Amino acid sequence: MKKQKSVITPNEFKLIESIKKAGSMSGASRILKVQSGEVKTMLNKMESLYKVTILHRRSGGLKGGGSQLTYEAEKLIRDYKSINK
Repeated sequence: MKKQKSVITPNEFKLIESIKKAGSMSGASRILKVQSGEVKTMLNKMESLYKVTILHRRSGGLKGGGSQLTYEAEKLIRDYKSINK
């Protein structure tokens, strides 16, 4: 039986998981040890490629910003994990 191929790459999975864990793109950049701009670029490429919104973004302010994964992003995580057990 042929193994099913993941929709997202291992690096994309790490990106989404890091955002989920950190709660923000800047936090994900610290976890991944890359610049914030690189996280934003990777995220924009993923959203364009897969035609889904990955994050609900909130700009900073008194309470700070943050990011929340969309249902579609959570599904990408579940699918990746189920295929790559």
